[in-house]
Amino acid sequence: MKILIVTGASGGHIFPALALIESLKETNSEAQITLVLPKKNALGTVDCRGCRLRYISYSSLKLSLDFKNIRAIFEFFKTCLESIFIFFEFKPDIVAGFGSLASLPIMILSWGLEVKSLIHEQNVLCGRANRFLARFADKIAVSFAETGKYLLAADRKKVTVTGNPLRIQMKRLDKKDALDFFGFKQGIFTVLVAGGSQGSYSINEYFLKAVLEIRDRSPLQVIHICGKKGRQMIEDFYRGLDISARVYDFLGEMQYAYSAAELIVSRCGATTIAEIVSFRLPALLIPYPYAYRHQWHNARVLEDKGAAIVIPEERLKQGDLAKELKKYADDPSRLKALGLAFDAFRAPEAGRLLCDELLSLYQA
Repeated sequence: MKILIVTGASGGHIFPALALIESLKETNSEAQITLVLPKKNALGTVDCRGCRLRYISYSSLKLSLDFKNIRAIFEFFKTCLESIFIFFEFKPDIVAGFGSLASLPIMILSWGLEVKSLIHEQNVLCGRANRFLARFADKIAVSFAETGKYLLAADRKKVTVTGNPLRIQMKRLDKKDALDFFGFKQGIFTVLVAGGSQGSYSINEYFLKAVLEIRDRSPLQVIHICGKKGRQMIEDFYRGLDISARVYDFLGEMQYAYSAAELIVSRCGATTIAEIVSFRLPALLIPYPYAYRHQWHNARVLEDKGAAIVIPEERLKQGDLAKELKKYADDPSRLKALGLAFDAFRAPEAGRLLCDELLSLYQA
C-alpha cells in the first residue's frame, strides 16, 4: 500500500501529518509512505522515520499585484509541476492532505485520476484551501464537531470527527520528573508561555509586564518559549528579577512543559489546542488576530466549556493579562475549576481514528 501525504508549511499542518504517519507505521508497518512538504516550512528539518520525504516550492499567494505576489504565482506553477512529478513517480493508492494552498495540486490530481483521498482540517473554522478541496475529497476528517457548519451541506455528509492527532511522545509525565527536567522546585506556581511555532512579540511583551505586577505577591517559575527574537533580553529580564525561568526559542520536548505547568499563556493554533486538551492544562488564550479568525474560533471551543479564558489581543494594553494571571496565581481553586472543565472533552484517540478513516479508503 502506497500512501501520499501532503501538508502546508506551518507546524499546525506538519505535526498532525507526522502523528498520522506514526499511527500508520504502528498498524501497517509495510506501508510505503511519502510525505510532501514545502521547502520553506516552520520546522526546517523534519524528522520523519519510516517514510520518504519530498519537498516542493511554495510561496503564499495574496490578493495583490506587487512583485512578491507575482513571484509567488510563478512559484505556485512550479509547485504544480513538482507535485505532478512526485505523484506519477510514487503512484499512490490513497492520498491525505492537511490543508494550505501547497496541498492543492496533489489533492486535485488525486481527484482527477480517481485516487481516493482524505483531507484533515485542524481548526474549527475550515481553511480556504480545505473548503475548496472538500468537494473533491472522498472523506473530510475534522478536529472539532463545530467545523461541519462551515462546510456546504453536500460536503457535510463526508465529515468524520477524528480530533487533531498528536505525536506519540505527547503524553503526560510525572510532575516531579517534568519539574526536574527544567530544574524547578515543587509547590511553586509554574506558568508556560508559548506564542506558537514562531513566537509572539505581543505575548512576550505583555507577559513580562504582568510578571512585574505579580512577582512580589506570588512565587513564580516560568517556561517561556519566545521564538527566535528577543531570547537574550527575556533571559536577562528574569535574571534581573531573580525569577526561576527557562527560556527557549523552540522546545521539542513540549510534553515536559505541559506536564510541569499549572497554567499556559498561549496563542490558539489547532495543535496547541489539541495538546492543551490532552494535558488538561488550564489556559489563558490570546488569539492571533490576523489568521482568518481561525484562532478565535479554536479558543472559543475551550472557553465555552469553561476550560480557558480568552483575552483578545487588543485587551492586552488594558492590563487584562496581568489581571487574569493574578487571579490564578492567588487562588489555586480557580485553576482546579478550569481543569475539571476538561471532563467535557472525550479522550483523545485522534491518531488511531484518522488512521482508520484513511485506511478505509484503501479497502473501499
